[in-house]
Amino acid sequence: MASFKKEWLAEVKAPTPWILWAVLSIVVAYAGPFGTYDGFPFATRAIYWVGVIGLSIFVGISTRVAVRVMLPRQNYWVVSAVSAVAISLVLVCPLRLFSLQLSGGDRQDFPSLLEFWAMIFLVSLSVSAVRSLLHVAWGEPTTPATPRLLDRIEPALRGQILRCSAVDHFVDVYTANGTERLRMRFSDALAELDPNEGLQVHRSHWVAQTAVNGHLVDKGRLFLRLQDGSLIPVSRKLRPIVEERGLI
Repeated sequence: MASFKKEWLAEVKAPTPWILWAVLSIVVAYAGPFGTYDGFPFATRAIYWVGVIGLSIFVGISTRVAVRVMLPRQNYWVVSAVSAVAISLVLVCPLRLFSLQLSGGDRQDFPSLLEFWAMIFLVSLSVSAVRSLLHVAWGEPTTPATPRLLDRIEPALRGQILRCSAVDHFVDVYTANGTERLRMRFSDALAELDPNEGLQVHRSHWVAQTAVNGHLVDKGRLFLRLQDGSLIPVSRKLRPIVEERGLI
């Protein structure tokens, strides 16, 4: 959840969605699709399409960030395609119904549900293409950065890093696809975890915030329960940081 919130806020604060909202609102209000050109003056069309496009963009941002969090190793266009499918499924029924009512109710020439879905899907992909160009223009990355520590891991085991543990002169790295032991200092491993959002909870343990799904107190000792079922001890010294992050 923390990762989703952080990425969502980063998307909203970027200039790209605001530029898209302004440009698309003007273009679509002028064109007046789905019967809005003949039935309403430009000012009314503008108000309607500003609202519809604004809602669509922010639904799109939320969907795209959720897909990116769930598929952290996929490239920009895979995330865009999956997001376009999800966005079109979410928006097709309400937008078609609203547009149909706005255009005068039952019309034989109005696009079918499938045609409407296809239009939303294609528009979503087109927006992704424009976003890609704007990202380049604004100097924003189109693919999420990955921690350097993953480069040390066998390709088959690379995936979302759930936790790391120091064992003598080694570091055990636990990912969504398995575990690998690396010969390195724990402090060096922590330095290579950026930009993974997580925290050190013990002198020998680091956890990803998104991997934590509960906690346990046993004989006065606090443990974080991770999504893989493991229990990670929290030191007294680092407990305030864990509490500050809202993990307990």
